[in-house]
Amino acid sequence: MDNLRFFFRKVLLPACLIFTVLCFVFSAILQASGTEMKLPTINLGNLCQIFAFSLIFSASGLLFTSKKIKYALALPLHFLCFLANLSVVFFLVGKHFDTPRSAFLVLAVFALVYIIIAAIASAVRHIVLSGRNEKKSYKRLY
Repeated sequence: MDNLRFFFRKVLLPACLIFTVLCFVFSAILQASGTEMKLPTINLGNLCQIFAFSLIFSASGLLFTSKKIKYALALPLHFLCFLANLSVVFFLVGKHFDTPRSAFLVLAVFALVYIIIAAIASAVRHIVLSGRNEKKSYKRLY
C-alpha cells in the first residue's frame, strides 16, 4: 500500500500536472498558429504520447529526491533522461519528423530550454540554501 501511495504522490500526480500543462500549451500553439492542418492535431495517439512523456519525465524527477545521488549528478542524469524520453516518445514512436535534421533541431531547442530552466532553478536553489546557512547561529563547542 505504501508503494502505491508513493507512486501516486511522487510520480502520477506530477505527471498529470505536466500532462495538463503540455496539453494546454500544445492547444494554445495550435490555436495561435491558425494552421491546424499543417501542425499535428491533438488526437488519442498524441495524447497517449504526451502522457507517456509526462509519466517518464515525472519518474526521472525522483533523481532529485534520492539521498544517494547529489544534486550535481542528478541534474545531468535528469537532462539525459529528458533527452532520451523526448527522442524515444516523440521521434521514434511518434514519428513526428520526416528528416533527422528537423528532429535534431527540435531536440536542440528543447535542450536549450531545459538548460535555461535548469540554470534558473539551480540559481534559486543556491540562493535558498545559502540563506538557510546564514540563518544558523554560531554555537561555541568549547
